[in-house]
Amino acid sequence: MNVISLFYQRQWSLATSTNYSFLFPGANHRRIVISRSGADKGRFSLEDFMEVDENGDAMPEYSHMKPSAETFLHTMLYRDKNAAAVLHTHSVPGTLVSLRAEMEGEIRFRGYEMMKGFQGVSDHESEISIPVFPNSQDIAALSVNIMPNLNVIPAFLISGHGLYAWGESIAMAQRHIETAEFLLACRLQEK
Repeated sequence: MNVISLFYQRQWSLATSTNYSFLFPGANHRRIVISRSGADKGRFSLEDFMEVDENGDAMPEYSHMKPSAETFLHTMLYRDKNAAAVLHTHSVPGTLVSLRAEMEGEIRFRGYEMMKGFQGVSDHESEISIPVFPNSQDIAALSVNIMPNLNVIPAFLISGHGLYAWGESIAMAQRHIETAEFLLACRLQEK
């Protein structure tokens, strides 16, 4: 809950935009806790979370709720990237920079100390890239396009839409979001 409030205050998750998920702690099967569709992030409460299975289908006790329209992107990351938490933002920098970089299919960064906020990046002299994918309302097709094109950075952008990042914990996913959002804000201000 603190992450959602923080992202709302930073204007990264306004109105009903964005979605969040994490693996259900202690479950011996892969149950995912995810934000329901249409939940206002400024008024988000525990009742706005629901559980889905690894295919993105609502668990029986949550069949009266609709999961996020982008649930397949979350389940893809749990299945193929061994994530334990997935966070998604709609910041102004992420939206604008992703639109500008859609044709290139990535945004490259070099020389920023903050790059070390990504797990596996140990120096500022490396070059990293965050992939950018064209937006689509067909989330299943979008997830098929995204998965084989992810690199070592645990984040990607959907053009004109927003940022996804994941990690082995909610804290690590938050760190990856904050790192990417910082870099995107820098890129937006570059002349």
